[in-house]
Amino acid sequence: MKYYPIRNSLETKVVGRKYPQLECNSLVYAHAIPIHGSCKKQIKLSFNLAKGAKITDVLSTFAISACGFIVSERLKELLKDFNLERHEYIPTEIISGENKYKYFFLHFLGEDMIHCLDYQRSIFRVVEWGFKDLGTKSFDSFDSLKEYIKKDKDNFLMMPLEHVVLKEEFKELDLFSIPQFANEMYVSEQLKAIIANEKITGFSFEDYFQRAKA
Repeated sequence: MKYYPIRNSLETKVVGRKYPQLECNSLVYAHAIPIHGSCKKQIKLSFNLAKGAKITDVLSTFAISACGFIVSERLKELLKDFNLERHEYIPTEIISGENKYKYFFLHFLGEDMIHCLDYQRSIFRVVEWGFKDLGTKSFDSFDSLKEYIKKDKDNFLMMPLEHVVLKEEFKELDLFSIPQFANEMYVSEQLKAIIANEKITGFSFEDYFQRAKA
């Protein structure tokens, strides 16, 4: 199965002149969403649509560090027919002038996918604090990756994925995240086609990769 990295669109003709599109009214709640695992408290998010931004099915914000998307009710209903990574929906209100829109933060729980990567065949970009590029590297396992980061304790290292290979036993999903590595999110070819056919707005896609073959 083919998969595509999926992100918020940056095209001004789609999202308008302002990026991100949203300004948060509830930063305490936005920052309380965990990167790993579900929310323990009931949260309701609120955002203003920024001046110059357009309303789309997927809306961008810098306020949430957890992995996911702010999605319209229409997109939420569409996703019911697809196989998603473990997730939860957090109610989100979008305010534009006197208008209020019902949205949701699709929060990926991010607890499973680290075990689905083929670390020996995947390629990581090693980036030091200050965005100094240290080149690429592969690892024997997730534990060896953690040890590598631990040894270089004087510098904060980020490990965005440059080339993704999933293990053969990976359960085929239509939408999933790998939040440990720069909050990357991926969509299946099937769901990507439906998003295009249904004219879902606010997404952009990159070149595909395929699941590992035995």
